[in-house]
Formats: sequence, structure tokens, C-alpha cells
Amino acid sequence: MTLDTIYSEADGRTHYATPDDSHEWRVGQQTVVHGDCLQILRALPDASIDVVVTSPPYNIGVAYRSYDDRRPRETYLEWLAEVGVEIARVLNDSGSLFLNVGSTCSDPWIAMDVAGTFRRSFTLQNNITWVKSVSVGENTFGHFKPINSRRFLNHNHESIFHFTKSGAVEVAQHSGLNVGNGTVNGPSRAGRRRSAMCQKPKFGLRFISMDFPTHCR
Repeated sequence: MTLDTIYSEADGRTHYATPDDSHEWRVGQQTVVHGDCLQILRALPDASIDVVVTSPPYNIGVAYRSYDDRRPRETYLEWLAEVGVEIARVLNDSGSLFLNVGSTCSDPWIAMDVAGTFRRSFTLQNNITWVKSVSVGENTFGHFKPINSRRFLNHNHESIFHFTKSGAVEVAQHSGLNVGNGTVNGPSRAGRRRSAMCQKPKFGLRFISMDFPTHCR
């Protein structure tokens, strides 16, 4: 979990209280907190965060070193529901949660099941498809794990769910992306005037990038 600098009158930044078994250090402008995500979240003040970005374990049987990625489905979803409740508490009313979840061909519902769990605390404002590989002619850009199957297509995408509390949080749109010649071009391509909407997202600085330590192999 990383926390960006938040202004404090005392020393120019805010120091959050963290559980005794967690560790905190600085990397550039960020504060990195290593510990149990639920414990750390519970130590944060209400409505103190603008943006949360996270990608929990997918529960698809990845061979992690210290985590069982084949939990019973209900146990896994209830755990994430607890995380969702705490994220909703620390997120302010105009904040956003970006939740990245993948699935497999044999378990295509897992990402939707996770999204449904967060529905208890949030409104799904945008459903983003992260296309991890694109083929243009004979060229392929990106990467995916090829599947040798007579039933399934190659699985080359994941979901990014954009949750908010109201479903009406203003975001800047990035439109008109085109892939060609190995590059990604925006609306200004071929002489077109760049859209005024293509600006950086209007998010604040109070930001959590929450990585689950179970990803360590």
C-alpha cells in the first residue's frame, strides 16, 4: 500500500497511525506502508482518500509462495467485501476506486463475482476492459498466455472496474485512441485537433495504490 503526501500544518505532510506489525518508509514523494491491508485501512481517517487503485489476488490457483489462491469462493468474496467496506469509509464522496480483476476461461465469472461484492458499498460508474494484446495485420502488440484448447479463445483481457459512491463523479475522458505502426495515437492524429477532454484525470493527491502482499512469490 502506498500513500502519497498529504499536507499537514505540523511538518508539511501527514503521518498515519499504523499497526505495530506494519512498516512505513518513504520513496520519493510517496509513503510506503507494508502490512495487512485491512489493518492499515482501519487506521486511516474517514473520507481522507481521493483515489484507490488495487488488484487483489484473483483466486484462480496461482502458485504464490505464502498465500492460498484457491480459497472457497464465499470465503474469498467475504474477505474482499470487508476490504470494500473499509475503502468506502476512507474514500471521500467524490473519490474513485479502480479495481483490477482477471479471470480464466474455465472460471469466467470470478471478475464479475468480485465486482458484485463491491456493489454492496459502491456504484459501478465505468467498466473498463484492459486489452493486454492487440493484433494489427501480422503484428501483435502486448502479451498474453496462449491457450492450447479446442474450446476456448486466447484470454487477452482483464477488467478494471471504476467504482464511486454516487456514480456521478466527474472524470476527464480519453477518447479516440488508435493503434497503428506500433504506436498509440490520440485525437490529434492526422491533423485532427486534440479534444479538450483529453486531459489528465482531475483527481487529488491523496492516493492509495494498494498491492496485496500475497502477490509475492
